[in-house]
Amino acid sequence: MHISISCMRAVFAVYVIIAAFIAGEFSVLQVNFNLRRHTGYFLIQVYVPCILIVVLSWVSFWIHREATSDRVGLGKQPSRQG
Repeated sequence: MHISISCMRAVFAVYVIIAAFIAGEFSVLQVNFNLRRHTGYFLIQVYVPCILIVVLSWVSFWIHREATSDRVGLGKQPSRQG
């Protein structure tokens, strides 16, 4: 049986096996799960936003050292009016 969600693909199989133990033979229910990630989903939803945040944090280092008003403007949040 195949189950797909937006970020993963799950395949599982159910088996009924007769297993031999020291105490005797018993039927055993075995379930195998095989999970696979959709790499495109993780690239778009996780990696790209993290890379953009890091690059935006570097912007203050690219501005000239004497331009302090520009640096302050980067960290200042706009004030609400009204």
